Amino acid sequence: ALQMSAGTLDDGPSWQTHLPSHIMDPLLRFYSEDELMTICRSLARPPLITSVRVNTAKISRDELMAELTRELRSLSKDDDTKHEWNGNETPYGVVEGHPSIPDC
Repeated sequence: ALQMSAGTLDDGPSWQTHLPSHIMDPLLRFYSEDELMTICRSLARPPLITSVRVNTAKISRDELMAELTRELRSLSKDDDTKHEWNGNETPYGVVEGHPSIPDC
C-alpha cells in the first residue's frame, strides 16, 4: 500500500497517511503514484477553516463558541497554566463566528 510520512510535508505534524488497497488500486488507474501522493498530502492536512452550523433552537451561537473554545483548550497537551488565553483563542486557532452567516 502507498504510505506517506508527513515528514515530507513542510508544514505538517508527524503522522502517516495510508490508503487501503481497495481505495488505492482503482485510483491508480486514473492517477500516477506521484499524483496520488499529492492527493494524500492534501488529505493529510487539516482544513484552514472549519464551519459549524448551530441549531439555535438548542444553543446560541455564542454559547456554542464558548463550549468549543473550552473543549479545544482542554485538548491541548501543553501546560495551559503557562499560557494566558485571550478571547476565543485555542491551541488550534481562534473560534469565531462566520462574518455573514448568523448561525455559523
